[in-house]
Amino acid sequence: MILKETNEFIEFCNTGTKEGLNEPNREIAYAVSKHYRNRGYTTQAVQGLVRYLFENTSIEHINAVLLFARRLNWKVNCTIATY
Repeated sequence: MILKETNEFIEFCNTGTKEGLNEPNREIAYAVSKHYRNRGYTTQAVQGLVRYLFENTSIEHINAVLLFARRLNWKVNCTIATY
């Protein structure tokens, strides 16, 4: 993700297959620069990617795995409309 105001790279949000998940089902991974956390950027990116996957692919499920030690992950709002 590139911050519009500064053209700075601040985050990545991607998707891929994961061992143990039947295709075409996916997992989503993300990381954000520590200087840009707690601003809603990851929530926005994840929601956009989930929306894209359900509208443009044959995906049926997305699986979420949160690492207990990374409490910031708990704040990402993945709530979106049902597709």
